[in-house]
Amino acid sequence: MRKIREVLRLRLEADLSVRQISICTKVSVGSIQKLLKSAQALGLTWPLPTELDDGRLASGTEYPWSSTRDAASSLNSAVNERRNLVIEHL
Repeated sequence: MRKIREVLRLRLEADLSVRQISICTKVSVGSIQKLLKSAQALGLTWPLPTELDDGRLASGTEYPWSSTRDAASSLNSAVNERRNLVIEHL
């Protein structure tokens, strides 16, 4: 089961603390902090754009993530794809 979308939803929509998210998702506090930092730097908001499906968010990385860097990298890749789509429509 993929957790990236759930972590983002719990933080951005439900406004839960990192510790609360960790308890709900069984993802480490450090992984959540890094993922949220990356999402904030990319300007992601909830709800996520429809083109950012679970596959694009995770880029094939299943929970448990092999490393936080993989999760953040996957998220960065998905957002870059979104930016490219927006640029193409300009």
